[in-house]
Amino acid sequence: MSLNIELKDAKTAWRPGEEVEGDACWNYETPPPYLLLKLGWRCQGDFVTAVEERVENPAAGHAHHAFHLKAPAGPWTFEGKLFQVRWCVRLEDPEGGSGEAEVSIR
Repeated sequence: MSLNIELKDAKTAWRPGEEVEGDACWNYETPPPYLLLKLGWRCQGDFVTAVEERVENPAAGHAHHAFHLKAPAGPWTFEGKLFQVRWCVRLEDPEGGSGEAEVSIR
């Protein structure tokens, strides 16, 4: 089992309102009933989902799902001395497996 996010054209930065695009990729011998694709941010270790898409009945073997997730208005990516806000696109399965790619929204 493997889960991976591939961002379109290796782009990692978007402005609010733009479409974050790429492919959610997986490889399962026996796939779960669904996968969750999330665009979210972390602050102090907590993950907050801003946009979520459910991929029903993913295919077995090596497969992918193209995604287009609209970047919300905020919060913007931020790195300060006291805290950070970091965004990522994340693919999760119901058993706790995940893969993600860090992105920036400003």
